[in-house]
Amino acid sequence: MTVNDNRSREIEEWISCYAERLRKRYSTFLKCLQICNQSPLIVETGTVRHYQEWGSNGQSTYLFGEFVSKFGGKLITVDINKDAIELSRKVTSKFQDSIEYVQMDSVEFLMNHKGRIDLLYLDSMDCPTTGNALQSQKHNLAEFIASMGNLNTGSVVLMDDAEFENGGKTALTEFVMPIAGFECIQKDYQSLWIKK
Repeated sequence: MTVNDNRSREIEEWISCYAERLRKRYSTFLKCLQICNQSPLIVETGTVRHYQEWGSNGQSTYLFGEFVSKFGGKLITVDINKDAIELSRKVTSKFQDSIEYVQMDSVEFLMNHKGRIDLLYLDSMDCPTTGNALQSQKHNLAEFIASMGNLNTGSVVLMDDAEFENGGKTALTEFVMPIAGFECIQKDYQSLWIKK
């Protein structure tokens, strides 16, 4: 068994305790953490906004925070809302040494971020499940475009709310990702891509 096989197995053993709580997001969270670089820099747009509300929210900040605390790496969580950042600090306090909390517009942050991003998680603007999702879709695309200079070969992009009947947050971004050299690894409730 290789080092990568061992790491993948360890990650699956760790995250499996969250399977029931993550529900429809479980398989994409598992896969993205297995395929991202070791000791990754994870950037998340849209921080945790509710305490222990796993059903309707993925609790990604908590999950990524625990991951980097356990397996190495760093999480930067970005949100424009001050109250959300303060709540996020409380919810993830036991992992705070591995997390940087940034109150800022996500597109502005990504445009000014220096250095690589190994795993980019885009989930910052609420998206209606039906009807017009264009505002969320444009924002998601703007985030992706702003981050492109920091995404290298092997970088992973995971986007939430991908399977709504209106195309969800990801419809516009998914159209341009192949042109930008990304390959879709998995698409269901979340959309998972890797840069080739």
